[in-house]
Amino acid sequence: MKLSDYALKQLSKVVCGDEGGTKYFKGQELADLFNRFGERDIYDFGNGGLPKIEGDDRNPSRKDYTFNKLKKFNESEKLKNLIEFVALQSLNDPLDAMNK
Repeated sequence: MKLSDYALKQLSKVVCGDEGGTKYFKGQELADLFNRFGERDIYDFGNGGLPKIEGDDRNPSRKDYTFNKLKKFNESEKLKNLIEFVALQSLNDPLDAMNK
């Protein structure tokens, strides 16, 4: 499946858990989430948290990091699997998803 940048921006909010209805992922949890799907990122709290995005000297926000990863996964089976995983996480703990 190929999603537009607009769709990926909207999806990044859902994956982060910022829109409600899905599990809220902290920075460390986002890095762990994408590592489950083949990434090898290290969350380093002492060095700004999430790893820098190529071409940018700043550490990204959770949404920017997620958007960058979703863009990388676009048109791959990884994107579909990640969306399903996030949805299942929210179904397994609906109170957590609703309280965020």
